[in-house]
Amino acid sequence: MHVIKKGAKKRLIKYVIATAILGLLVAALSSGIAGYSVALNTSKSLNGWLYLIDQNNKQVEKNQLVAFYAPQTKYYPNYNRFIKYTWGVAGDEVTFQENGRFLINGQVKGVAKSLTKNYEPLDQAEGGVIPKGKFFVGTNQLDSFDSRYKLIGNIDEKNIIGRAYLLF
Repeated sequence: MHVIKKGAKKRLIKYVIATAILGLLVAALSSGIAGYSVALNTSKSLNGWLYLIDQNNKQVEKNQLVAFYAPQTKYYPNYNRFIKYTWGVAGDEVTFQENGRFLINGQVKGVAKSLTKNYEPLDQAEGGVIPKGKFFVGTNQLDSFDSRYKLIGNIDEKNIIGRAYLLF
């Protein structure tokens, strides 16, 4: 027979209740209740592992985190949620150089690779002025699958889920 020290039983009950409440909160947010959801980061393209998505805020501004549905590719199924930074908005000019570097309004933002990790060809997106209702998204991680590649390209505003915030 185990003897529970004085006060330990109360702490255990509080811990169980707090864990249950946290579990319910995560479940509620995951299902999008009240226009909010949570997303787990399963890649290395962003720092952190848990993000809050405010589905009530679809106003996209430059250099903010935004959640969106990525286009279906051979690498990702349809309606896969991505979170990236909005590097370019309507009217901004995207330029790709022969060495893979890309610029937005003349400022270097990063490099587009020519091959995937599995050595498959990877076409960079087309440059030019970003049209109204479209956004150029990305991260500073070289292996980020984002607007610098033709398979993703500019994101349409109808695919925006909401503003994203790093939690942990």
